[in-house]
Amino acid sequence: MKDQPIVKAIKNPGFLWGAPVYELLEQWKFEVNKEKETYEFYIPAGYQFDGASVPRMFWGFPFGYTPFGVHIGAALEHDWLCERKPFDSRTVHEHFERRLIEDGIRPRQAFMMGKAVKLFGPRF
Repeated sequence: MKDQPIVKAIKNPGFLWGAPVYELLEQWKFEVNKEKETYEFYIPAGYQFDGASVPRMFWGFPFGYTPFGVHIGAALEHDWLCERKPFDSRTVHEHFERRLIEDGIRPRQAFMMGKAVKLFGPRF
């Protein structure tokens, strides 16, 4: 399992909809592998992101999603890449799914979370 970013929640979600907002407390370095190239990125401390933006009604049983957990690094990197658009959306969404597995999310759950991001996440 990879290290996790140090974040704090700065906004709580609404009762049925919405996501927490987190703030990155220390600079975060990560890499994206695309084809045979490795790209390095740095996210500055103070960056704010909303994690995985999953509606509150899907938290916990039976979906197993929580607003904070081992997926937070993958969500941070995904949000950063979606804002900066250094790659096409397919590459960004595939990175998200790979990161979930690297962080210890079961492959089937990572696949389902990745599918949700591909279906409902941004396209660019």
